[in-house]
Amino acid sequence: MRDSLRAVRWLARLGSIAVILAGAASAAGGTGTLFTFAVFGDTPYNEEEEARLPDFIGELNRENLAFVVHVGDLKGAASACTDELYHERRRWFGLSHHPFAYLPGDNDWLDCTRPLFDARDPRERLEKLRAVFFGSGRGLGQAPLDAVRQSDLSPRHPVPEHLRWLHQGVLFVTLNVPGPDNNSRDAAERTQRSAAISVWLADSFKLARERHLRAVVVLMHASPWAASGKPRRAFDSLVKELAHETRRFGGPVLLVHGDEHHYRVDQPLRDLLQGLLQTTDPRLRLEVIAALGEVGDAETLDRLRLALLTVRSEPEREALTQAIGALELRAIPR
Repeated sequence: MRDSLRAVRWLARLGSIAVILAGAASAAGGTGTLFTFAVFGDTPYNEEEEARLPDFIGELNRENLAFVVHVGDLKGAASACTDELYHERRRWFGLSHHPFAYLPGDNDWLDCTRPLFDARDPRERLEKLRAVFFGSGRGLGQAPLDAVRQSDLSPRHPVPEHLRWLHQGVLFVTLNVPGPDNNSRDAAERTQRSAAISVWLADSFKLARERHLRAVVVLMHASPWAASGKPRRAFDSLVKELAHETRRFGGPVLLVHGDEHHYRVDQPLRDLLQGLLQTTDPRLRLEVIAALGEVGDAETLDRLRLALLTVRSEPEREALTQAIGALELRAIPR
C-alpha cells in the first residue's frame, strides 16, 4: 500500500470464516447474520495519500459498515512523529461516520528515531499515541465503538490500545504487534508488551468459549510470517499462542494484519493445526469481498470485488487452499 491506499471490506456470513486463518473446525450452528466491516492500513505514507485520505473516509461513510479499523502505520517511516501529526490523523479518523478503531504500527512509534532532524524516543511516542488515540474505549469515529480496553480490566497491563468488542456474536480483538520484528531492539519493552498480549489473547478466547461466541477476529499490524510461510523468529511465541487458542476455541478464527503492502488470503496455521480441520457444514458459506483502489476513486472502490468462495467439503477446501495464492480480483458490476 506504499503507492496507493487500499481498503479491504470483509463481508462474511459468519460461522464460516474458517478458511481465512485455517484454525477453525466445524462452525457454530446457523449461518449467522450478514454484516460488513472495513479494514485498511499502511497509509497515508506521503503528501499525495494524505490529500486523498479524507475523501476515502467519505467513500467509506457511504457504505453500510458495522465499523472501520486502521491496522497501523498512519505515517511514513521517515516523517517526524510530531504531536501535530498525531492530532491531524486523529481528526481525519474522526471524519468516519462509523465506529472507528486504530492500532499502532511500527512507523507510528518504533521508527520515530529515524527522521533525520527530529528523532524521538519510541517509548515516549507510544505513550503519546495512547494519550491521543486511546483515551477511552469509545473509538475514534462519530459513532461509538463500545470497546473494552485491557487497561480498564487489568491494572497490571496498562495497554489501552488492546481493545475488544462484540458485534453480532463475533469477538474482535486488537493487539499492539508492530512490524517488522516486534521491537527486537528493546527487549524490556517487548517482554512487557508480549506479556500483556498473552494475557489479552487468553482472556479474550476464554470469553469466546464461555459465551459460545460464533467467531473471533484478531487484528494487529505486523505480518508474523516469513516468505517461506513459517513464523518469523520475532513472532514465534505469538503464533504458537494463536494456534493454541484457536485449537481450544474450536470455532472460526480470522487474523487480519497489515505491513506487507499487498492483499492476500491464506491459511498460514494449517500445518500447526493438523487434524483440526473438519468438513464444513454445507449450509455455511464464506463471502470475502475486497475493494482495492486509489483513494477517492469511487468507481474502483465500488466495482472491484473478489469472487464468492463457497466451502462445502474437504476436497473443495483442499482445492481452495491450492488456488488461494492465485486468487484474482475481478470486476463485478453492480
